[in-house]
Amino acid sequence: MFDRAFKPSIIGWGVVLTSTAACTTFTELVILRTLLGIVECVCQTAFVFLATVWHTRDEQALVIGSFYSMNGLQCVEEHAKLKSWQIAFTLLGCLTVVWGIFVSWWLPDSSSRAKCFSAEDRLLLAERVLEAFFDPTVWAVVLIPFTNALPGGLAVFSNILLKAFGFTQLQIFLLVIAQGAIIMSFLFTAVYLSKFYSQKLLFEFIFTLPSVAGTIVLMTVPTTHHNTKVGLLLAF
Repeated sequence: MFDRAFKPSIIGWGVVLTSTAACTTFTELVILRTLLGIVECVCQTAFVFLATVWHTRDEQALVIGSFYSMNGLQCVEEHAKLKSWQIAFTLLGCLTVVWGIFVSWWLPDSSSRAKCFSAEDRLLLAERVLEAFFDPTVWAVVLIPFTNALPGGLAVFSNILLKAFGFTQLQIFLLVIAQGAIIMSFLFTAVYLSKFYSQKLLFEFIFTLPSVAGTIVLMTVPTTHHNTKVGLLLAF
């Protein structure tokens, strides 16, 4: 699995990300954004799969939460200045390529080839993964990231939405920093509560509700009225 899809996808992600800095037309951006989405869907799925293979159930919440907290960190640097996005894409893309090469060399193809486990441990790891495929809860959880990804355009075009509220470029930059910090704090809070109360699905449901409510508000409340902009900003 990793040789054929995951490891090349990390390197491909870095190459596409770096190439985005050279885009000068909307068509080029659309093409590269499509390619980025293709390799991204492989990587994000593989990250969750890795967490289930290499970590215990108690560790998985923190590991997966750490993966997705980087979405909040990326919001902080993504909208700095008009031309800095090209620097950010080039730097992060090159780092991703280097990281992909390292992962290709260092990460075992499966737990059965990992040198740090005994033969008995390798067998238990394989049985644990196989058991997950027959667990209805696992397939229910699969729907969560799928449905969360559907309104992903709100995050991609967040600066455009904030500009429609009448904010300046500097104000947008500051708001996006706050947005990224909120994302990271919510994720780690959810991880802590799920481990403390041993209730992962319950807190996944609770912490998804604000996103659902905010999306409904943004889709239904008009932006033409000045007195609705505060509520729209909070919903965003």
